[in-house]
Amino acid sequence: ICDERELVSSIQGFKSALERRFLYAIVGYSVKTNSLPYLLKVMSKEGCYAEVVSYHEYRTALKCGFSKDKIIYNGPFKSKDTFMDAVLNGSIVNIETWREIEWLKELPAHNIYKVGIRLNVDISQISSDDENHPNDDSRFGFSNESGDFKEALNRLSGIENIRIVGLHTHRTSRTRSLSFYRHIIEYAQQIIRNYSLILEYWDLGGGYFGTMPEKPTYEQYAQIFFDSLDEHLRNIKIIV
Repeated sequence: ICDERELVSSIQGFKSALERRFLYAIVGYSVKTNSLPYLLKVMSKEGCYAEVVSYHEYRTALKCGFSKDKIIYNGPFKSKDTFMDAVLNGSIVNIETWREIEWLKELPAHNIYKVGIRLNVDISQISSDDENHPNDDSRFGFSNESGDFKEALNRLSGIENIRIVGLHTHRTSRTRSLSFYRHIIEYAQQIIRNYSLILEYWDLGGGYFGTMPEKPTYEQYAQIFFDSLDEHLRNIKIIV
C-alpha cells in the first residue's frame, strides 16, 4: 500500500529544504528500494532523478520514462554496455570499481566526459557513535586509508578526456543522526582539500528520516549539510 500524497509531500519537503539553502540540488529516488513502475513514474513526475545500482535498474528506469540525463548510476554492478551508454549520454556516473576505470579508456577520444568517484567511508573511524558494529567500513568505493582512493584518482587523471567532477559518500548509519552527516562531510572535505578536487556535485546518498515523529527533519538535515560545508562548496550541486 502506498500513500501517494505522503510520498509526494516527502519529496517536496526535502527538495524545498535543500533549495532554500543551495543553488543546485537533486533528489534521487533509490530504485533498488522499490522498483514498482508506478512509483518510478510518480518520482519522475515530481522531478526526481532515478538512482540506480545495476544494469537491470538502469534499463527499468529508462522503460519508466526517465531520460538518461536524469539517472544517477552508482554501485559495482554496472554492466559495460549500460555504463558506457550512461557516460556517453550525460548520466551522473560515480566510479567505484577498477574495471570501470578501464572501460573509460575505450570512450571516443574527441570528447570530454565527466564522472564522479565513490569514497569508502568507515563509520567506526569517523563517527563511532553511529556505527552498526565494530570496524564498520563499507564494501563499496575506494578507501583513502588503504591508498586505493589516491590510486583511483591517479588512474582517472591519466585518461586525458576524463574529468573528475563529483564525489559520492553514501553510508547509512545506525542512528541516521544529524551529527553523522556532519562527520562525513568534515571527513570528506579534508580529502577534497588534500587532493585539490574541483567538484561540480556531491552525492551525499540516503538514509534520512525526514517525516518520522521525534526524528531529524528534512530542514534539519539540509541545515547541517549547509553548516558543515566549506563556503566554496555550498555552490556545488547537492544530491540526496
